Amino acid sequence: MRPGASFACHGDGLCCTDIHQLGPVTRDEKRALDALEPEATTRIAGLVLLRIAEAPHEGGCAFLDADMRCRVHASEVRPRTCHRFPYLVTDTPDGLRLTTDHRCPCRTLGERGPIDAAHAREALLDRGGRLSVDRRVEGRIPLTARSRVGWARYRAIEDKLLAALRTASSARTVEAILEAEPFPPLEVGTWEQLGIDLAQETRASRWGECFRMFGRTLAWLGCPADERPHRLAFPARLWAASFDRAEARASFDPAGAADQIETMYADYVADFVWGLEWLHVASLAALEVELVTRLAVARTFARALVRDGARPDRACAESIAMIEVVGVSPAWSSIVSRLARE
Repeated sequence: MRPGASFACHGDGLCCTDIHQLGPVTRDEKRALDALEPEATTRIAGLVLLRIAEAPHEGGCAFLDADMRCRVHASEVRPRTCHRFPYLVTDTPDGLRLTTDHRCPCRTLGERGPIDAAHAREALLDRGGRLSVDRRVEGRIPLTARSRVGWARYRAIEDKLLAALRTASSARTVEAILEAEPFPPLEVGTWEQLGIDLAQETRASRWGECFRMFGRTLAWLGCPADERPHRLAFPARLWAASFDRAEARASFDPAGAADQIETMYADYVADFVWGLEWLHVASLAALEVELVTRLAVARTFARALVRDGARPDRACAESIAMIEVVGVSPAWSSIVSRLARE
């Protein structure tokens, strides 16, 4: 486990909604779920998924109750993909690495202890007692477009970076630690146009809303300063109920807000580095540039929410959920591929 990583499920419920696909589920799981509730599952693009319901929570899983609790959470029919969230496993030359999704406020907002290794392992085992991995690291690690190093050399660089991220504060920001500038030149297109394109997402879901909010913010940042709309504002978000619950349970000290928020962003960046999913689309140098670009969008979005009355830690958590959803999408991978080569 990454030093400093923390998580505790408080049942905020966002992971049980259309912030992502609910599944896939196996053939046996489908039979058990459909027996419990007819048409509990659906098939989309060849995958069997849990059905999204209209009530009691619009956009929530069919098994999500009015109190945002799962009706099959403690049941044998609960799908293994639900058990696994928010954990992800990467197979490296040193062994298995555990990382987490950050789109749920249970991961980002409020008090949390260190990740419980025993709980994580139980969640990750399939019904046959096997632990499956989400990705594997093989070969040399790209530091830049022209430079690759072996695993031992990369680990030394990564250890130094992760140690620095654990010291992030308002006096030493994540961007200063990464030593990168956002919005690098693109081989094709402009940042403003990319934002406009992302904002055209039409799906009426929390997932789609992430793209629209991200796109609007990116387009605003990419617009010449003297041509920008004076105010960037967002209406109530579809995920408000989950973040309301998280905010109510999370203590907040206004005097330490700046340091707390920097720690939240640093934790997100460290987990993304640790998970190594970026290896299939970028070098470490390109990763640092695209991460500070995502952070520029996140901070701008969070400032807009705070200006409209949101508590700073909540606004930060919402911004992290937004940039994670977009940041792991094929659309964002395509954008990263347009970055001018180092």
